[in-house]
Amino acid sequence: MPVRCPSGIPMHGTLSVHLPPEPAFLPLLLATLRELSSRLGFSQEDGCKLELALEEAFSALAVPLGESTGDEAVEVRFRRVPLGLRISLAGHRRPLSRQDLTAYTPDKASERDGEAGLGLYMLLHLMDQVTLTEGTANRQELHFFKL
Repeated sequence: MPVRCPSGIPMHGTLSVHLPPEPAFLPLLLATLRELSSRLGFSQEDGCKLELALEEAFSALAVPLGESTGDEAVEVRFRRVPLGLRISLAGHRRPLSRQDLTAYTPDKASERDGEAGLGLYMLLHLMDQVTLTEGTANRQELHFFKL
């Protein structure tokens, strides 16, 4: 008889959500993450770090209000991994580069860095691992882990 996971979420179980990259959908994603992190046994502090990281990552991909053509989409995947949770955001908008992930430093911040630099800096320091991959057809994926 298989051993049942106390969280009800099987190892490598994945929840995938496809939605427009608009700020109005962020509360839905945060509520989903809040429930998953609670079921997986993350502390309230780590749950808050996960939410902030997701908010920053989604904001980096979001289309400013009123600028959506309706064709854009972001896929957000929540996946249970052996030591925690992996969150992936994938989309066709290419706002980031690998250099963007490490370019910002608070003591050397300038006006041109803007809020995106601070958001990525926070993401890197809140999560245990952050990676950016380039896929096919201008598709970009941002992965982050909390263990």
